[in-house]
Amino acid sequence: MKYQRAVIDSLNITSQNIEGLIIDLQDDYILEVVKSKSIFNPSRWVKAFGKKLTRNINRACIIHTITGLEIPLKTFSNAKGKECIEFAGFYSYNERSNYLVACYDDLKSYLQNGTISRIDIAIDFKDEVPKAVIRKILVGRDILQKKNTTYYKTPKEKKTNQKLDIKTYDKYKKEKIKRDDILMRLEFCFKGAYLKGYKLNDLDRLIPKLQKSIKKLSNLDVEIERL
Repeated sequence: MKYQRAVIDSLNITSQNIEGLIIDLQDDYILEVVKSKSIFNPSRWVKAFGKKLTRNINRACIIHTITGLEIPLKTFSNAKGKECIEFAGFYSYNERSNYLVACYDDLKSYLQNGTISRIDIAIDFKDEVPKAVIRKILVGRDILQKKNTTYYKTPKEKKTNQKLDIKTYDKYKKEKIKRDDILMRLEFCFKGAYLKGYKLNDLDRLIPKLQKSIKKLSNLDVEIERL
């Protein structure tokens, strides 16, 4: 059987005292507080990540690395004091991706007992996603277009949900990579309600489950590469 290559593009990990860990590793990282009980600088967050701070974030920090990365660290109002670090864009086909993988490699041993709160699995296709794959995804789902990204939603999911997002977009265009061709990305974003408490040290056990879900949703037989 021929497997389609799939990769982990993004990984969110929720754990206790990630902020303290970053402070302890101050030779390699700097922590910038953007939102707390005494600090509120929402424009700084928008400048770093292109998104607004949502009301359910009680505390927000930017982790600065020695390679120039800015990584979000959030404490949500319902998280019971746990913090969420977001590694987004392991496979963006640019220098930043290489730095992000190196940063993750540096921190992952400290985060093994953290809970995976989101994992994005990406499958890239030259020119377009096969029509048969899209037809399978559309069984019980409708198309929702948002700017240059196409989402595939069930009637219950509507605009947002806490379990799964399926979407497609031109990866080169999103990353502003100047190319004559296109690279269409099919992305499955598995969230907390799906993951149900899997820890980072359970990742090898989680991956076969993700592969089975992708097969069920799209008919694609994928092999997810480990980070």
